[in-house]
Parts: sequence; structure tokens; C-alpha cells
Amino acid sequence: MNAYNWSPRLSPEPKMGQIYLRLHFARLKPGEMGPDLFSAPFSSCSPRQHTTQMPPEPHLTIPDKLPHLPAPPNPEPPMSPISATPAPLSRRFSVAPMMDWTDRHCRFFLRLLSKNALLYTEMVTTGALLNGDHERFLRHNEAEHPLALQLGGSVPLDLAACARMAQEHGYDEVNLNVGCPSDRVQNNMIGACRMGHPQLVAD
Repeated sequence: MNAYNWSPRLSPEPKMGQIYLRLHFARLKPGEMGPDLFSAPFSSCSPRQHTTQMPPEPHLTIPDKLPHLPAPPNPEPPMSPISATPAPLSRRFSVAPMMDWTDRHCRFFLRLLSKNALLYTEMVTTGALLNGDHERFLRHNEAEHPLALQLGGSVPLDLAACARMAQEHGYDEVNLNVGCPSDRVQNNMIGACRMGHPQLVAD
């Protein structure tokens, strides 16, 4: 009784630069095995003898002495961090403060879109910082810089105290809200109504 076994055979005409095996099903007698091509040397499987020789590796000569190179000029000593003047903030592109939008999560996302844009917080009132959880309002990620805190208030002493808190928390700028047209904030002398009181803004 005949059995069907598979036996690898070379393709009669391999393409240039390629040697490949094609599997054929041969009708063999029971116990008979096909030619053992996998254990044969590579030259016996190749229909052509490759006589192309690889070019010899280039010989590198290392000189005994390297040419003398002039020493680099002495760099200027770094500026003392105490006397250094911080670089001015660029306002060419800024993201305005938006209530219920520019919180620390939104600002972190916006920083991924631009490395140099000046980001603003939501408007934070002086009462919220002085009487509430100021750590929650001032919390931010270092990746958000440059970052400005916008304050809303009308009492100069309260604004000064909140500005010191912003400085302690590492904000790059404190912005006073004198442009919001909302009637809700104008009742507390915050926003655009402050433009009618220039002396109060100056204080």
C-alpha cells in the first residue's frame, strides 16, 4: 500500500541571486524517504557556483601622533542666579483665562500643543485665596510654565497678599482682571468696570 510523503526538491530554474526550495508531494513507497537536502552542503544545493569574491577590507593607518588642535576659548562664567535677570515673557501667543476651562488639567494639555505659549489660569478672586483652600486654587504642574495667575479683586491690600502667595507658588506673572464685561463680577468691582477707576487700578 502506497503512502503519501512530502519531499523537498529544488526548483529547476531559480531566479538570479535566489536559491529557494519548492515543496512537492511525491508518491513514495512505505518507509521510503525523500532526498535529505537539508543536511546537504550549500554548494550541492546550488545550481550555480558563486565565484564573486568580496573586496578586501580597507586597511586603516593610525598615526602615532595626532595633530595638535588649539584649545577652545575659555567660556564666560555663568551668571549668578541672584544677579540674573529673568527673561521677559513672550506674549506673542497666549491662551486667555477662561472660567471653567483653563484649570490645571486643561493647561497641561495645552502645554503639549505649544511649548512657548503663555498660559493663564481661570480668574481666581482674592476672597477665594484668602478665605478658601488656596492650595487647591494655586496648584499647578511645573510643565505648565510660563504660567500667569489672574486675580479678581478690588482691595489693594488683598491683591498684594494674593500676589505674594502666587510668587511663593512659582507663578511667572500675576494678572489683574480689568477687562471682564460680565455683570456678575462687576458688582464686586471686578473686570471692565475697573477701567472707570484708574486710580484704584494704580493702587
